[in-house]
Amino acid sequence: MNRKLRSLLLGAVLSILLHGCIADAERLSGDVRVAEIPDFKLVLAYPAEWFLAEETLTPNLGGPLEVFSLGSFPLRPGGPTCAQIPSQAMHDLRSTDVFVTVQERGTTNPSGFDPRPDSFGPTPGDTDHVFYECLEPEERADVGTMHWIWFTDQDRYFHVLVALGQEAAPESVSATWTTLDQLVIEPRD
Repeated sequence: MNRKLRSLLLGAVLSILLHGCIADAERLSGDVRVAEIPDFKLVLAYPAEWFLAEETLTPNLGGPLEVFSLGSFPLRPGGPTCAQIPSQAMHDLRSTDVFVTVQERGTTNPSGFDPRPDSFGPTPGDTDHVFYECLEPEERADVGTMHWIWFTDQDRYFHVLVALGQEAAPESVSATWTTLDQLVIEPRD
């Protein structure tokens, strides 16, 4: 996509996200930041006080590829265990924090990937404790729930890990799901 068209698209998305022109969608309250992630052809809006990772938090993961990670706390890459999740971020998560990471898998076998939901949120069967093995017992106590969601959009395949601290504020939990709802994914060329 050429630079001018991308700028127009980003302007339209910003207008929609910031002025609430999305019918029947919950909007983020307060100050909002918008990030374009051109390598993955998507646009993300999130609470301004949150932290968008400036580098991959899963440097040892060969596939899927981390698209972005976002949390209510400063995010650090790496960690001592589990290449498939941002284990340092999970280590740093406190009971009041929220965290989300989105990874994209190139695949010709879409088995297990459902169409993108109309609205993200906890659904039966998406709570996955398989990643608890990547956490120390004292860290597990801070995590209330982890949601592992697979979806497809624009013929692309994504994994989402949402970790919600045991005492995370309802507004933060809601903002996590709303951020995913408002994620704009462009088709690959």
